[in-house]
Amino acid sequence: MTKLATTTTTTTTDAGSRTDRRVLKRVLIYMVATHVFLGFLALLFELGGRG
Repeated sequence: MTKLATTTTTTTTDAGSRTDRRVLKRVLIYMVATHVFLGFLALLFELGGRG
């Protein structure tokens, strides 16, 4: 008889704190920083195209 593998959900912890929230914060910070950088780059292209 074959034994079916069971999956259990575990939370990843690092030094006692949950890491998924820290990863989410880091992703949000990277997204905001990327949008700010690309907005600045678009502004430079817009101002450079006027000259």
